[in-house]
Amino acid sequence: MTGLKNKFRLLSKRDFERLVTLSERIHDADTNEPFLNHLYSVLKEAIPNKFFSIDSYSLNPICLKSFTSQSFSDEQLAIYQRYMKQHPLLKQLLSVGKTGVCTILAETAPEKFHETDLYLKFYKKIGVEDQLIFRLFHKNGAYVIAYSRDTAFSEKERVFMELLKPQVAIALKNWRRIRDLEKELRTLKEPTTEPERPVEIEPDEIDLLKSLTPRQRDVAELIAQGFGNREIAEVLQIAPKTVGKHIENIFEALNIHHRSALAVMWYQAKANPTVYGEETEV
Repeated sequence: MTGLKNKFRLLSKRDFERLVTLSERIHDADTNEPFLNHLYSVLKEAIPNKFFSIDSYSLNPICLKSFTSQSFSDEQLAIYQRYMKQHPLLKQLLSVGKTGVCTILAETAPEKFHETDLYLKFYKKIGVEDQLIFRLFHKNGAYVIAYSRDTAFSEKERVFMELLKPQVAIALKNWRRIRDLEKELRTLKEPTTEPERPVEIEPDEIDLLKSLTPRQRDVAELIAQGFGNREIAEVLQIAPKTVGKHIENIFEALNIHHRSALAVMWYQAKANPTVYGEETEV
């Protein structure tokens, strides 16, 4: 307890005021917006950094599923993925027993880190010498929140994020609960009776829907269910940029401009048994 009190003494009154403000903003999440997008906008300026990202990893096998930072090219991301298993903090972040905030330079000697291909081919080229990281588990792996810069992170900054991290976990849990309750309420309000006859859909629209590829149908189905781009990327295990490209192609193929128009067309198609017959499931 004494050690914890000493760490708290590192923080000023202004630091605690910032903690309160950030916590309030984190909890003020809209269930119509993906939580990670909301969290990214709140946390990116919480402590000084050169790069900030919130990434999703699968645990078995360990691999990067999605990368939220807009700062890196596809080529740079490919290099990171190639060498990420050399990351000094990877084992701690993805181990169930490790839950705290950690930094590279607090865990690894600089010269040892500098010997790795991960540093030489990725971090050195983008000017990063240290990272401050913590993670939150989800059902398929872990979300990793990472701050990167060319100078070491201080103990004061680590303590600051240690205090903020529980608020992130609670906010994520509450966001999920409220979202699920809202879905249940919408379900209760929906009519329970089936329509007496199939919904009418124009023949040319039938042909357009049939023209979608299987992957485009997967994306269209999730859009119709209200999923955002990043959620679709997680479900289908593809990059958010790839989701965006699929959506562009779907809109072009169907000659529509809005997600709501796609949802209407899609559910009309599902209600009409003549659209795909027995050969293809929507």
